[in-house]
Amino acid sequence: MASEAVMEIEQYTEKGDQLVDLVHSQVKDNTCLRISDERFSLDRRNTPAYSKLLAISNVYGYVVAGTPKGLSVFMARDAREELAKGKSTGTNTAVMMSARKEIDLRPHGRITHVGISADELSVLVVTVSGRILVFAAASLVSQGSSTPTKTIEVGQEIRDLRPNPKDLPTTAAVVTVAGDLKIVDTASGAVNTIVSSSTSRVLAVCWSPKGKQL
Repeated sequence: MASEAVMEIEQYTEKGDQLVDLVHSQVKDNTCLRISDERFSLDRRNTPAYSKLLAISNVYGYVVAGTPKGLSVFMARDAREELAKGKSTGTNTAVMMSARKEIDLRPHGRITHVGISADELSVLVVTVSGRILVFAAASLVSQGSSTPTKTIEVGQEIRDLRPNPKDLPTTAAVVTVAGDLKIVDTASGAVNTIVSSSTSRVLAVCWSPKGKQL
């Protein structure tokens, strides 16, 4: 299954390219990339301070960004091209990212986190209700699919999402706002509590470089 997923995403991303020479385009001063037509609310109740809404695939070159409506998905190479075309006016210039797919996830609730699995074949999206949506990266990149392959109910609002960085690509660590530390299997949907807030309140977590320790 993993090899099929790799073949599928390579059709739509930079991984399968045979291009060796890299062309570096200069980004104009005071130019930024706009990826959504709507702005986030500055009310912390709507946009928590602990939100993490940008994830970039180093292997396949896709970018996933959370927006007020859901997700914006595009290729990093297209973003570079858009920024290179931007005209600096001496003040902040916003270049709209035209080559993007807008994915409406509002039926699932507000998004607070976006992450990518270690093999970069899955995209993890956290909603304010404590739900984790698992998407096949290839479907997001090629079709802009709004249908998750798995929906996992954590049952609590999530403060932090940390996908395993290497050895366990279907595993993610989750810290809840209440202070629980949970391990989530994104393949099976299993959720296990490692540390309960009733005994010790967890505020932050990270993996070791190989993903063998927390």
